[in-house]
Amino acid sequence: MSPIRCLPLFFVLSLIASCGFEFGPLKVDIGTNYVIDQPVDDPDYTQTKHPIVLVHGLNGFDSIFGLDYFHHVPKALEVGGATVFVPKMSSLNTHEVRGEQLIAFLEDQKAIDTSIEKFNLIAHSHGAQTSRYIAAVRPDLIASISTVGGVNKLGSEKAAVITEAYQSIWGTALVEVLFAMMGFLMDNLSAGPAGMPQYPRGAFETVNYEGTEEFNKRFPAGIPDDCDGVAKEEERKVVFKDEETGEDHEVYFYSWGGIGVLTNKLDPLDKILKVTMDRFPDDQNDGTLSRCATHLGMVIKDDYSPMNHTDLTNQALGLIHPNAPNPLTLYRMHANRMKEAGL
Repeated sequence: MSPIRCLPLFFVLSLIASCGFEFGPLKVDIGTNYVIDQPVDDPDYTQTKHPIVLVHGLNGFDSIFGLDYFHHVPKALEVGGATVFVPKMSSLNTHEVRGEQLIAFLEDQKAIDTSIEKFNLIAHSHGAQTSRYIAAVRPDLIASISTVGGVNKLGSEKAAVITEAYQSIWGTALVEVLFAMMGFLMDNLSAGPAGMPQYPRGAFETVNYEGTEEFNKRFPAGIPDDCDGVAKEEERKVVFKDEETGEDHEVYFYSWGGIGVLTNKLDPLDKILKVTMDRFPDDQNDGTLSRCATHLGMVIKDDYSPMNHTDLTNQALGLIHPNAPNPLTLYRMHANRMKEAGL
C-alpha cells in the first residue's frame, strides 16, 4: 500500500483518536481510555529532575498524523510537570544503530538546553536494548532506564518466529521485502526526519533468543540472576565507569510488564499478538514476551493483567481491557517514583 493510499486510513484514525463531545455533565472520548486531567492534588506529581525520553520499539515511530506510538503518554506526563521528548529512530534496525541515533538526539537536546544534565529513558520492547546499549557506551547521558515490556532477560518469541523464516531463500526474500516496506512507510509517514536506515533481519536477530543472549553477555548490567519477579530495591542501581574520563556514573534500572493477549475485541493489534499465543508454555506472557523476559533492575511488577504487549504503550488508541489498569496511570506513578528518587 502506497503512502498516498494510507492517508485516508490515518486521517480517520487521527480523527477518532482526538474526537470527543460533551453531553450535559459528561465528557465522552470515543473508543479510548485516556484521562489527561490531573488526577492528584500535587501539580508537580510527574516533575522529574531530568527529562523523560520515550523510546519506541521495533516497527515503531514517534507520531503518524497525530497518532502517537506512546498513545497520550507524553501529555499525561507533561500535565504533572514532566519534560518529555519522543525521538525518532530506525523502525527496524539493530540496537547499536538505533542506539547511536538516540545518542545523537540526546546530545542535540543538551546542546539546545544547556541546563539538561542527563535523561530518564522509558523504553518499550526493543527500545530496552537500544537504551541499555547507551547506558553502557555513554553512561554520562543517562540517569535511569525503565523498560515497559522490554526485551531484557530473554528474547522475543515473535522475533524467533520471524527469524525462522530466514532459513529459506524464499522466506528471506518475502520477509525482508515485507518488513523493509513497512519500515519505509513508518519512516516516511512519521513526524521526524525521514531517511532512517532499515535492516529488518538485523532487527529481528537482535531480539530473538540467541541475539538477546549474546547482547546480555556484552551488556549484562541490570539483568537479574533469576525470574522470581520480586521487586528488589538493591538491584535498581548500577555504577558504570566512563572509559575516557574514569568517572563513575550511576544509572537506575526499573522494569514492568503485563500478561494477557486478547484484551479488546476492537483492537486489531490483538490479532497480531494472537499468532504466537500457543508457542508459550503457559499464559504468563504478553503475546510477544514471557514475564521473565521483561525483567531488568528493580522489577516493579511483571504481571499487570490483562495487558498485552501493545496495551503497555496504550495502543491501539487506548483500546485496552476494561479491567486492566490505565497505562497512563502506570507511567505517571513511575514518573513520581523517579521524582522521589531524585531522578
